[in-house]
Amino acid sequence: MMIYEKNMQTIKEYHKRLYEYMETAVSSNPVEICYETAENGRMYPIVIKDGMKYSLNSRYNPEKASIQYVSQFEKKNAYSVFFIAGFGDGRSIKILADSIDNTMTLVVYEPSLNIFKKTMELFDYTELLRKDNVFLIVESEHLLQDYVESGINFNNIRMLRLGILPNYDVVYPNECKHMLETMVYFMNKTKIYRNTIYNFRKEFATHALSNMYDYLWQTDTYWLKKRLADENITDVPAIIVAAGPSLNKNVKELKKAKGKALILVVDAALRAVLKEGIKPDLGMTIDARVPERFFEGINISEFPFVFEAISKEDIVRKHSGKHFYDDFPCNIIAKIVMEKKQYCLEEIATGGSISTSAFSLVKALGFKKIVFIGQDLAFTGGQTYNSGLKMEQKENEEYQKKRVIVQVKGNDGTMLDTDYQMDMYRKWIENEILKLPEDITVINATEGGAKIEGAKVMTLKEVIDSCTKEIDFEKLLQEVPLAFSEEERQDIINEIKEEPRRLEEVKENIRKATEVAEQLEHASKYGNVEEQKKLLTEFGNLNEKIQKEPVQDLLLYYNSEIEFSIGDDILSADLTIPDLCNRAKTWYKGYEAAVDSLIADLHEKFIDRL
Repeated sequence: MMIYEKNMQTIKEYHKRLYEYMETAVSSNPVEICYETAENGRMYPIVIKDGMKYSLNSRYNPEKASIQYVSQFEKKNAYSVFFIAGFGDGRSIKILADSIDNTMTLVVYEPSLNIFKKTMELFDYTELLRKDNVFLIVESEHLLQDYVESGINFNNIRMLRLGILPNYDVVYPNECKHMLETMVYFMNKTKIYRNTIYNFRKEFATHALSNMYDYLWQTDTYWLKKRLADENITDVPAIIVAAGPSLNKNVKELKKAKGKALILVVDAALRAVLKEGIKPDLGMTIDARVPERFFEGINISEFPFVFEAISKEDIVRKHSGKHFYDDFPCNIIAKIVMEKKQYCLEEIATGGSISTSAFSLVKALGFKKIVFIGQDLAFTGGQTYNSGLKMEQKENEEYQKKRVIVQVKGNDGTMLDTDYQMDMYRKWIENEILKLPEDITVINATEGGAKIEGAKVMTLKEVIDSCTKEIDFEKLLQEVPLAFSEEERQDIINEIKEEPRRLEEVKENIRKATEVAEQLEHASKYGNVEEQKKLLTEFGNLNEKIQKEPVQDLLLYYNSEIEFSIGDDILSADLTIPDLCNRAKTWYKGYEAAVDSLIADLHEKFIDRL
């Protein structure tokens, strides 16, 4: 078997998505690539671009140069993630991959399919390609987005390392810049997510427990998707009605879409839509602290709603009609449903706003035409919201003064003011559009606001005029069955009533782990190596058991302050065993208190309501 075939066979086995991409991809960055002989007799790669030659490794001693390049990463911390632009001849990548341990991850982005293929022809990298902590991206924007996002989380954000192989910043400046911007985007997104958990920790926990109770008498998007599958919705648009100021321009036109498209209205746009006598097919609210003024003068029970685990419980309780959960309220109920009903809810990715969640929802439901209106993502005309929210000019100005203002290109080519947060939402939508299969079209029918790259610009009238099928969504939504029969509901209630007892067992394991940490600290002071090994194994087993508890998602909310601070400390510092033991004891003390809080709230929000 030739070298290229051996490498490709290994890629097929260990990097399936990359293999599938390479099978059909045509390089969007065509360059001439060749290998020449260095002074030490080894081959090194040369790229010819615009008549200029660029060496991708040393023309004197490629191996020594690669070792020198990797030396910049000599000091490595556990759980570090390395993002490298360029694969080149693979030497630097292999040396770095061989130097990292299993806690670390290496993500390599090669901007040229031609370079990668040529290197695969000349060097046997089957050993490198088999490493399960090495991820390869070759040109594919989908893989770049997915691997960078999955490689960054709030535990390792301070452990990220970036490198660019020699001359890649010259030959591929835009691609290197794009990789860096992608990293920065997901780092910022992670920071926002972390801050959101911390700031909303109490509401997230109590809303989830309360909504778990409500869910037992309602339904979810699994059953909605099954019902929609009975219809041919290929050419039926899902119109997401957001709350931007441009909604004033075309909200009246929306009435003509009734019966021709699914009309999903986000909470802040409800008043503007209902004011025009338009009944939404679906309302949607997800914010744990959604302002009450969004619902003033509205009977939200007149039409179905979509809620999430953390949707504000006061609003959920007020809605007496049919509503759908697009995620399980918490892992307690998720585990039970997956065991008893044998299904799980498709993950609804959120970009941080109600509109981005709505986008993910309609995509998951199977709609192929996704339409935005009122999705300004900018202060169009100097305004923050549509007129339905009646924001006074002074209030509007004061609000904008508090924002971090940036400028973006509008749909009409002019520059518009927006804020950092809305711009993050715009970038999120653009990233998601890049990942979409070809049969899904995103249409921006806002008729104003910021330009969304990848979205087709149309007027709402043009969208409605193109509709060829009619569906009675009001009738269809009412036909969606409840998630649980009466018997199933009672079985689930009986299981959840046992949860406080199970939580006491979790607390007992936390106490045991605390005791082991104390014993380990004592053993380390006296240099008892064998005892330390034994205790480390016991500690690891207990910790793994605690981390795998279904209630871990809720406990994180209650203990987020200690979780984040201790996690940062452990991952970013060179700590001794006594230091680690002290931090572990602080961490477990926080989790013990979290279990007590969870038991109390579980009674108040669920058990005592039965």
